[in-house]
Amino acid sequence: MPDTPEKRYFDLRKFAANLRQLTAMLPSESEKSALRREFQEVISFISQAQQALDSLPSMEQTDTVRKAVNAFEDLEAKAKSSPLLAAALGIRPPRPVRTKSTTRTLEESADAEALLRQLRSLPIDDMNKQLGDQELTSSKQLFSVASLLGIKVSRKQSRDALVQQIVTKISNFRGYEQLQGRISS
Repeated sequence: MPDTPEKRYFDLRKFAANLRQLTAMLPSESEKSALRREFQEVISFISQAQQALDSLPSMEQTDTVRKAVNAFEDLEAKAKSSPLLAAALGIRPPRPVRTKSTTRTLEESADAEALLRQLRSLPIDDMNKQLGDQELTSSKQLFSVASLLGIKVSRKQSRDALVQQIVTKISNFRGYEQLQGRISS
């Protein structure tokens, strides 16, 4: 089918309109300049990132550093077992391990349990008097009773503080039993 002149003219008109629309959408010189600057910023950032990556050492290049770190760790382990080497390196010498002498004889345990039973039957003021008096209750007995009650004792703790902890623990136990109706007040 041959094209008629009207059809060609109509197509030309459509082509011209599309061309006009296309040219109207093209960026101006200032927009092109701004886009160029933005692209340059992106290119600059990528270049800097590439330079940073290139300056990072690789695993192969740090092999000697890893060996040196291992040597330091080995030296520290040796210093922990040798006070002389620790002193030479300026490291605190290792302290000898102390064994806690928390083991009580059967007699001491029985005495502590008897004392605890006795304390549980006393009023609070009498408990304070008995535990506070070193002639009535020795430090060893005091520590044994505290251990039975699950109280952790430190060397720096005063006798009065330990007595107060024991009395409080026993008093609290009484209070719990009264609340549960096990004993009458």
